[in-house]
Amino acid sequence: MIVNLLNSIRGRFVLLFTFLIVISMGLVSLYLINFIHNSYTSALKNNLHRESVILAKNVTPYIVKNDIEEIEVLVKNIESTLNSEISIIDSTGKIILGDNNLLLNTPEIQMSLTNEFGYRESSDNNLIIQDKFYVAISLHHNNELLGFLHIVNHSSQIQSDIYHIILTVITSGVVVTIITILFGTRMSAKITESVSSILKGAQIISEGNLTYRVQTSAKDETKDLATAFNSMAISLQEIVRELSEEKDILYVVLETMSDGVIVVAQNSEIVMMNDASRNMLQTFGTPPHHKRFGEVIRDHRLQELLSICITENRPQEAELEFRYPHSYLKVIATPLVQDNSDSVVGALFTLHDLTQTYQIETTRREFVSNVSHELRSPLAAIKAMSETLEGGAINDASTSYDFLHRINNEVDRMTQLTNDLLDLARLENNKSEIMPTRIQLLPFLQGFISEIIFQNKENPRNISLDTEFENAVLIIDEGKIRQVLQNLVNNAIQYTQMHENITISAKVTDDKVIIQVKDEGQGIPAEHQPHIFERFYKVDRSRKDSGTGLGLAIAKHIVQLHDGLISVQSTVGSGTKFEFTLPLVKEQ
Repeated sequence: MIVNLLNSIRGRFVLLFTFLIVISMGLVSLYLINFIHNSYTSALKNNLHRESVILAKNVTPYIVKNDIEEIEVLVKNIESTLNSEISIIDSTGKIILGDNNLLLNTPEIQMSLTNEFGYRESSDNNLIIQDKFYVAISLHHNNELLGFLHIVNHSSQIQSDIYHIILTVITSGVVVTIITILFGTRMSAKITESVSSILKGAQIISEGNLTYRVQTSAKDETKDLATAFNSMAISLQEIVRELSEEKDILYVVLETMSDGVIVVAQNSEIVMMNDASRNMLQTFGTPPHHKRFGEVIRDHRLQELLSICITENRPQEAELEFRYPHSYLKVIATPLVQDNSDSVVGALFTLHDLTQTYQIETTRREFVSNVSHELRSPLAAIKAMSETLEGGAINDASTSYDFLHRINNEVDRMTQLTNDLLDLARLENNKSEIMPTRIQLLPFLQGFISEIIFQNKENPRNISLDTEFENAVLIIDEGKIRQVLQNLVNNAIQYTQMHENITISAKVTDDKVIIQVKDEGQGIPAEHQPHIFERFYKVDRSRKDSGTGLGLAIAKHIVQLHDGLISVQSTVGSGTKFEFTLPLVKEQ
């Protein structure tokens, strides 16, 4: 299609060029013909004037003498020289010599009465080129008008010369036109070929092939055009590469951001939506791009923020609570304004997840409440018993001993709470160091179970050990791992009945040891399981209202210090299984 277009343009160019050449040659020919004609006639006019003046001087004496014979002899000699017809008439119009039809009222004779010389041109064949020239001169003697000398010149030679020049000019013009057309056709073909190559390159590049380069054999300006085109293609390829890299970087940054980002066009069409925003708003499934905001996000509060942001051209900010999944989001809608104008072209949503912040605040409030409760009870008991002792009970030995024992237990309880808080603070601030030692796993577990059974001899439970290995070596902080097991087993003892079993098991894999503490108690509801390892968290409704919610948080941090993981699996009414991992030392 491009080649056909170029050929059509080339044909029109050649026709236009030919037309201009023909017009130019015609104008030049007319100019030359007119110039030559004017030059010939001007020279002839001057010559006739000069000859007529001389002839008039020679003829005048003979007219005065009325010597007609001498006049005829003189005139015949002059006619042969000038190739002209000469006539003489007197002042009354009588023919002395020459044309009998000559009259006094001819233009040239009338002109000679005023200027003593008259001149006129005419043509018998109605052509532009004049072929007859008339000259008249008045004859005077002693200021008396004797008559007129009239000369008619037939300049057929001028016409022949002019026609010859016209033929020469036309022939030259045709030859020059043919040569020019051939040369122009060749040049236009070369230019068309070069331009066609450049247009083909532009079409290929427009289709996305930025590596294509134009090749041309021309050595004129089109070669410079091809060079400039290739330079432009190289620059364009570099710009596209840089934009692509920046786009990829921006895409990676947006997709790895923890905050949600949504870009919405003015017509409420979603332009971009990163993974974080999809997770926060639970908009999974088909890609949201180029879909209406209301089709993807069915929340009237967000739609209202978008509407106000775009229509009023001002940022909007809100903290919203969502039921499913239960979360708190801080939403900021910022209008996107076109450069150098105030027209809004869209809006940028940024979503910040405040769920954890709200949960931390909730657990902090619960912690303060729990700690206050835990401290208020022993302090109130201590104060009551101390007042009782002050009131005289101290004199009763059995009563005072019992009260002192209770006061001591309450102080131990507060001391344990304080120690747990200090341990947790050190663990969370990475100020707690482990002191690893090399231990045999099986003897360690056997010894721990014996201690637990002894500590609970007044409230015995069915605690057993289940192992699938003969021996395994660990490098751990024995005291801290014992604390982890103590917290897990104490929870199991606290939330199981006398007849329900508690099992501690261990399994060895290629690179780690998996230790489990399983009970047959009442279990933990599913909505609490993701949060039970959080600091200060306490399952109030499904557990007995005891403890501070610090034990599992401490256990999690201790396991993490040993490069392990801790998890829970529980079903209400079917028991709970805690599991944590420790790195295994391979024997050489």
